[in-house]
Amino acid sequence: MSEVCFICDKPLKESEIVLVDRGMKTLIDASVERNDKFFEYLKDKQSVIVHERCRKMYTRKSSIVAAKRQRETEQGSTSTISPPHTRARVSEPDFNLRNCLFCGDEANEEAEKKIPQNFRRKIYNVSTLEFKDSILKVARTRSDDVAKAVIDRILIRPNTHNLT
Repeated sequence: MSEVCFICDKPLKESEIVLVDRGMKTLIDASVERNDKFFEYLKDKQSVIVHERCRKMYTRKSSIVAAKRQRETEQGSTSTISPPHTRARVSEPDFNLRNCLFCGDEANEEAEKKIPQNFRRKIYNVSTLEFKDSILKVARTRSDDVAKAVIDRILIRPNTHNLT
């Protein structure tokens, strides 16, 4: 048995581990998708012992997407392209919403946690002026009833909406 989990590089404890043999292909596929080079370590193995939580997190689709996004962000920050010019926020208040920007319903994360997981609405907090400006631009282009309501929610009550 190896001494550390190859995923988190922390010591293995008997009560938290799992032997992965049938799931090796899943681990290798996750590594390839993540582009983290662990697949080179795994390709010659018949089985590995890892933390059960690490295995679940490592193979979860949403975790893979997040890892890929983080890798792209890190790669983007090392490029020679300068970051986009942003406005100072001193002239405008924070754009921070408590109700859904699009439907107007309350976006209460605590209330959503009480609902069965498969029926929960995803709530995304938005607070950047760039997002505000982008949504206003699209809404003004559309100029239908929904767009007018969104414009009203942003301009009339600028600090009371979330995105659900």
